[in-house]
Amino acid sequence: PIWAFEKFPYKTSEAAMVSIGSTYFVFGGWDDVTVRGDVHALTLAGPAQPSTNSNTPQPVNTSPTEANTKGGSAQWRCLHKAASNKDGSAPAPRRGASISAGTLAGKQVFFIFGGCDGSRRLNDAWAFDIDSNEWIAILASQPNGIQSLTNSVSSTTSSSLPPVPRDGAALAFDPMQSRLLVFGGYTETIVNEIFELRLDSSANATISHVNEDDESAYGEIGRTGVKSYVEAHWTRLRTTNPPLPRHGCFGLVCGHSFITGFGSDGKGPAKNLFQLNLADLSWTVCNVEGDEVVDARAGAAVGTSADGKRSLVFGGQTMDGRYLFSGLDIEWERAEVIGGKARR
Repeated sequence: PIWAFEKFPYKTSEAAMVSIGSTYFVFGGWDDVTVRGDVHALTLAGPAQPSTNSNTPQPVNTSPTEANTKGGSAQWRCLHKAASNKDGSAPAPRRGASISAGTLAGKQVFFIFGGCDGSRRLNDAWAFDIDSNEWIAILASQPNGIQSLTNSVSSTTSSSLPPVPRDGAALAFDPMQSRLLVFGGYTETIVNEIFELRLDSSANATISHVNEDDESAYGEIGRTGVKSYVEAHWTRLRTTNPPLPRHGCFGLVCGHSFITGFGSDGKGPAKNLFQLNLADLSWTVCNVEGDEVVDARAGAAVGTSADGKRSLVFGGQTMDGRYLFSGLDIEWERAEVIGGKARR
């Protein structure tokens, strides 16, 4: 069916979008003046729900129903208003954030990482619970044992330090290891490092809630304004034969592989697809069977299925400045099945 839906509540670009079931979630973005931090949702299947601008959690039906699979209209709903600069209970407004669907403590969530708030790049991570419409801060342990949500980066060499603040990184959730993987992005230059943010086992992770009435428990975490949080740990993965630095690339986990590609490297729009074996941390070029990936693409839209086995790629800009109408339908296979190749 062809769906009609109302316009997005405001003009925006560089927003982060992810789909969970039949619902599309949009976070952040900007219009050259205002940096946004709202969360909006659009469900293309299921009962239409009224728009709202309140912070009151609105139920999200992510499953199709017979009533609306034959066509109809859908409306954008504001699930969470942007946090103010002094409110640490939600991520600061930003553009160019990385986003990925996943699970946390048995809850269906989407994760965000990094981005730019209009004056500086960021390196914090959050999870948005799509059932309660609440943000959960991911507090990473620092070398001194203190949990932090800040952008602090030490000059000492330690694998437990967070990535340097960045935007345009590839973010993917690895369900087998309950971790987030962050690759590339733009700091003060383009980078090609990869980090993991290790969470507790998803089903057993504990979401802690700050009690403002208990001064002994409030401490540093409470003073940041965080209301709910989980603990995690950053590690930089030392890999072999990494691809050239790039930003604006996509990322996904399929089986025991992390796959990335497209975006921009130091020379312009990038073409190749790359696969990181998560067992031995070796990078290889991801061969594509069938039609070749003809054009390098920067700024392409990439959507990936929940199981990480299929990606749709649309548009983008080529090395000679052309904007593309063409799309790619790429079916990823597990490395152990067909020797690390992807089939298109």
